[in-house]
Amino acid sequence: MNNYKVILIDKTDTNRINQIQKLSDRFYHKDVKISEMHVIFAAERNNEVIAFAGLACYHGYWCLRLCVVHPKHRGLGLQRLLIQKRMDFLRREKGAEYVNVWIKP
Repeated sequence: MNNYKVILIDKTDTNRINQIQKLSDRFYHKDVKISEMHVIFAAERNNEVIAFAGLACYHGYWCLRLCVVHPKHRGLGLQRLLIQKRMDFLRREKGAEYVNVWIKP
């Protein structure tokens, strides 16, 4: 997993938000507004977003949301890494004991 880094996205970072939105639009094919996600993590390589995953809090319950990995970077464990980063964040920053997974077919 060399040359990849996972970061917590600052929602005021319009460059990264735009990269994430384009990745979602191109490879997820759903009407997702990235700017409306509560928390977003992204995997980058050479300052390019190549995967992202979100968290949402509904009525006090945290959910793992959408995870999209660019096809050229699939099979490298990025989704697993993004799950781990989100879980660590929820335990450390939010004190979450339980986390839901939101799956939309």
